[in-house]
Amino acid sequence: MLERYEELSVGESPAADQSNPWIGPGLITIVFGLLTLWSWRRWPDLLVDFGRELYSPWQLAGGKLLYRDVASLFGPFSQYFNAVGFRLFGVSFTTLIVCNMAILAGITAITYRLFAACLNRFTATAVSIVFLAMFGFSEYTIIGNYNFISPYSHETTHGVACALLMIYAFQRWLQRGLLWWAFLAGSCLGISLLTKPEIAMAAAASAVTGVILIAGAVTERRCPAPAMAVALFGVLTPIAIFFAYFGAFVPPTDAGRYVMGAWLPLFSRTIFANIFYLQGMGLDAPWENLARMAYLALCAAVFVGIAVAIDARMRGAAANPLRLNLALSLALMMVFIALRITWRDSGRAIPALSFATLGMLALHLHRGRHDHAVRVRLIPLIMWNVLGLAFLAKILLYTRFYHYGFALAMPATLLVVGFGIGYMPEMC
Repeated sequence: MLERYEELSVGESPAADQSNPWIGPGLITIVFGLLTLWSWRRWPDLLVDFGRELYSPWQLAGGKLLYRDVASLFGPFSQYFNAVGFRLFGVSFTTLIVCNMAILAGITAITYRLFAACLNRFTATAVSIVFLAMFGFSEYTIIGNYNFISPYSHETTHGVACALLMIYAFQRWLQRGLLWWAFLAGSCLGISLLTKPEIAMAAAASAVTGVILIAGAVTERRCPAPAMAVALFGVLTPIAIFFAYFGAFVPPTDAGRYVMGAWLPLFSRTIFANIFYLQGMGLDAPWENLARMAYLALCAAVFVGIAVAIDARMRGAAANPLRLNLALSLALMMVFIALRITWRDSGRAIPALSFATLGMLALHLHRGRHDHAVRVRLIPLIMWNVLGLAFLAKILLYTRFYHYGFALAMPATLLVVGFGIGYMPEMC
């Protein structure tokens, strides 16, 4: 199985990329349009959270200064980004809709391009549709705001977008060697530092992972030192811009405090004792949640094992893969019903599956560490995997697709889906 992997080149799948290259993007565009029409203007919650997302940029667009005149618990980037939108296109919910749809389309494009480059176009199409259908327009609770069109916090969605763009830019630099991509990757990391701490720390963990992996596989083909210097300059650029902006209105000490606005609450002990966050992380009943997570992970592992065994046996046979997959899906649904597993609990298996995926990717990267094509293909996937696991830290024992899971569980879920569709079949 491992030997077979080394025969596969970058973005190449033996059979999945023989179709018209525009079919996948066309299907994704249709799904995007249908979901937009279906959910049109029913995304936000009128009472909870979203008022801040309208009020703060409105005030900033009128000349007020964030932190001094308008309170905020998060970094400055998102509110000023939306304020610029209000200044350019007018103060309205429609402006945010258009901006956020553009960002959602950008995330979808990044997802498609990255998975197409690292796996194949069929997998990229499937992963992109899963993203849109499960997370992009999601509305699973009685409170709105947990979607990418009208999020409870634009710092979350902007941070996720920057983190994914960072990985894509890293992949492009790894493949092409152009310093522009290194600068873009660094700038995206720098912007994420100006959003929310949990997003920024996850992006930083992903970036550090990528740097370590390329540093451990340096060849004469390309020295990473210049790119790392350019990337570091990119990290500092957005931070310096905001420091200079705030410095034009307040003393340097206050400007520094404003730039670090999202990080200061972490030094308060009260946030770690807040029952809301403890429940959201599953720490209010850790052993019970850990047991449920292990049980769901075991169920998922059994199903994956059966699916892999069937796939291995049917290779070269005349079996209809569509019928087989439909039968497996029906069987999975029946098992869920028999075991009384609800969709609200199904996300609990994601951390274990994500760790297993990381282990297999790391093993295959180690075996192909001297092959540049293997590194170009696997390092971005490992970075995405690390990003997903780091996002899950906030909901680790209570991983879910709804509520905060629309953003925090999204990268790990997409990686598991992509791994199952486009990676495991190649290994069998």
